[in-house]
Amino acid sequence: MRAQAADVPSPVNECIGDEDAPWYATRTMQCQTDPNGKYTYFDNDGKIAGTALFATAQQMGLSATSLQWSETDQLVMLKSTGDLPR
Repeated sequence: MRAQAADVPSPVNECIGDEDAPWYATRTMQCQTDPNGKYTYFDNDGKIAGTALFATAQQMGLSATSLQWSETDQLVMLKSTGDLPR
């Protein structure tokens, strides 16, 4: 296993509201956080070549007076095993 990315902080968004839930939305905003996104990479023979653990966060702000919105997406790899392609 490779060393954990201790210097890389997990993503955090600036949403206010129901922070106890991993995902929630209102009429004008949406928030999502997931500290446990797992990825498995398979080789050409179908065998596991590596794994990775990601933390994600997404925040969207919707305008009530226009068709515009703002969006912030974050993805941080926390640890990995095996040989993941670059």
